[in-house]
Amino acid sequence: MSPLADVRIAWRALRTRPTYTLIAIVTLSLVVGAGSAVLAVINATFIRPLPFADESRLVSIFSLPPGSQSTNGGAPLSSSAFVRMRERLRTVESVAGFWPRDRTLLVDGAGELIATAGISPDYFQVLGVGLAAGRMFTADEDVAAARLAVVSSAFAAATLGSRTPIGARLVIDGETFEVIGLLPAISEGTFVGAQVYTPLGIHRGNEPVPASTIVQAVARLRPDSTPPQARSEVAAVMRTIVEELPATLSGWSAGAVSMREGLFGDSRPALTVLFLAVCLLTAIACANLAN
Repeated sequence: MSPLADVRIAWRALRTRPTYTLIAIVTLSLVVGAGSAVLAVINATFIRPLPFADESRLVSIFSLPPGSQSTNGGAPLSSSAFVRMRERLRTVESVAGFWPRDRTLLVDGAGELIATAGISPDYFQVLGVGLAAGRMFTADEDVAAARLAVVSSAFAAATLGSRTPIGARLVIDGETFEVIGLLPAISEGTFVGAQVYTPLGIHRGNEPVPASTIVQAVARLRPDSTPPQARSEVAAVMRTIVEELPATLSGWSAGAVSMREGLFGDSRPALTVLFLAVCLLTAIACANLAN
């Protein structure tokens, strides 16, 4: 009997049992859909490279409140801890900060809420992301809290109507900022997700809201350093910072993880179990349909 004849016989059999056929098709569709979703998450979490140069050398630095024992993530750093971490860490080439805030942009006389972030002058350099046009603000401009901005390509196209917006003026929270840089179209995430970037302005002599954890910190390891070494050094440095600032940081600790783990957490075991469960369900559904 030819394969085509087998198909015709199977099709006639399925037509004589419409309820079973419908259940089998729906079950198989759900299983295939679930499998596709899980594979997409696994690809985004573990397989697809992050949009940063030499991502294996990037680490996320976090703080932990009193009593916390987490090893794979926590709260951002306080401004005081961030300033001192930048000065003292030796396992990394540099530490950059990211302070996300929703602010109001004036557009045609109306206010529009946008995602902004204060960033260190070397922020994109640490990530290994170059600008598509223009320049970054300098260290002196950061200290002076200059009214300068770097914008995303999507923001420039949607709000400014231009992909080369250098020199444009933005009124944010009543203050006028000059656009001096344009980011390339890169994937957005925890560390690159704002529409407008302005000088962070956190340094010795200006450590705002010292008790609040506001600065998301990322660092690039030295070529001869590893994430575990950075984690140990961050913890040791934080202990000395707590001794210096007991009034605001008593009981706090800190740690560091690879940037991928900082973005996605330790989800590998859960995703592995979920993937195996979906594979088992797929096999059962196919066996039932074949029978």
